[in-house]
Amino acid sequence: MLISYTIQLMAIVCLSLAMNKHFKGCFSQPITTIGERIFTWLGWSGVLISLVIATQLLPSSIILVYWSLWLGTNILLVSLSLALFKR
Repeated sequence: MLISYTIQLMAIVCLSLAMNKHFKGCFSQPITTIGERIFTWLGWSGVLISLVIATQLLPSSIILVYWSLWLGTNILLVSLSLALFKR
């Protein structure tokens, strides 16, 4: 479950950096179109891989609840870190 959590966290970071506002806040320059596509693709792929790994570890319906809770926790952690990291 820790692997799934870590992949999910990195995926949420990629999805947030795919937005120009967050990328510019972190790196003080606008994101390119290619960079935006790469971050978006990596983010959604990471979320999907995280879900597949989680359901392979424990194939029951409760794992979807745990995965959703981790997703909410990761979104909260990324949003707080971006707020603190913003220049």
